[in-house]
Amino acid sequence: MLRNRILLGVILLALIGLEVYVNNVFSLLLLLTGLFLPAVSILFGVLSRNGLTAELIVPAGLSRGDTAEVKTVFHNASLFPVASASGELNIHNALTGTDLTESIRCPVSGRGSDEVQVFAEEVETGQMYITLDRISTRDLFGLVEFPAEHRLRRVVLVEPDYIPTEVNVSEVRETEADSERYSMREPGRDVSETFDVRPYVPGDEARAVHWKLSAKNGDLMVRRFVKPIHYSVVLLVEMTESDPHALESCVCYAANFSRGLLDTGIMHTFAWYDGGAEEYCTFNVSSYEDLETVVFRLVCSAPHGEEDSSGARFLTAGDAIGRGTTVLYLTTDAAAPMLEELAVRCRTHIALVGQKGLEEAEQSLAMDRLPADIRSVGTMNLNI
Repeated sequence: MLRNRILLGVILLALIGLEVYVNNVFSLLLLLTGLFLPAVSILFGVLSRNGLTAELIVPAGLSRGDTAEVKTVFHNASLFPVASASGELNIHNALTGTDLTESIRCPVSGRGSDEVQVFAEEVETGQMYITLDRISTRDLFGLVEFPAEHRLRRVVLVEPDYIPTEVNVSEVRETEADSERYSMREPGRDVSETFDVRPYVPGDEARAVHWKLSAKNGDLMVRRFVKPIHYSVVLLVEMTESDPHALESCVCYAANFSRGLLDTGIMHTFAWYDGGAEEYCTFNVSSYEDLETVVFRLVCSAPHGEEDSSGARFLTAGDAIGRGTTVLYLTTDAAAPMLEELAVRCRTHIALVGQKGLEEAEQSLAMDRLPADIRSVGTMNLNI
């Protein structure tokens, strides 16, 4: 804008000099035109600046690797045209930390609309924050800028890839571990306690029949048993700040490992530390509906610094560690805090995503190595 003002000043000085030396009708017309056109352009900018509004149109949902089409639509409610409407579009992924920034600009006719499209290719898993900021209008010659006060923001969730995962169980395991706490919202299969009693429905197990109450009421009644809120298998995810590919791959692996466990009939606990919300998240996964809720929350999370640790939070919650607890530990940092203690206190399977912390890692710890780029993975096998 400063360059345009300097250029206009030079042109006007040249026209004034031409008028002084030539002093005819033609030179006078040139000088008046040089003064009139910028003045009219600025006047149109003043009159139309309050009529400009913007709209962000974003995809409803995406999968990893898709192309995101983001539309910015400028609306001009004024009768006067806007020579140049502009803004700065930023697309930020909270999980991977990647940013895409584009400057957008277009003219808008009076009482009209116009749009600018920006394409983000091969989007990464995570929560994308799409922000339109620094919205402004300029006159035709770019001499004066009129900033707008509003700022637009939209959020788009990018879901992880589905990877066929086969779980191999090395020994017979209970899907629900001993616990002194039980779910108050849904029944389970622990026959030591009763969740509620209801009339018999064809297909109910014979062992669930409450014979004493049935004899009293004259109708068959069955008991629904309680559901412990602690499972013997824990999927623990450590999302330390790392390479963007490693972070999104870690989330994809975790989501598919959890689905593979459910496919095998193994209910489990899903836990991680969300660095963005500074919250230790733990969920019991006993159905695909539970898994959908957990994956949504996981994808919305952000990585944490090296001073935090999902492993430390898990060990602090001592009631989460029961007899025969098996921990499937997914990490983006081989030297994560408390990793050695976790391996001592639990039956722990460690899977490292990426290269971070390999030189500082405890050499005695056995780790499976998973590719940092999820695009190279076709199918997975999980042994527990």
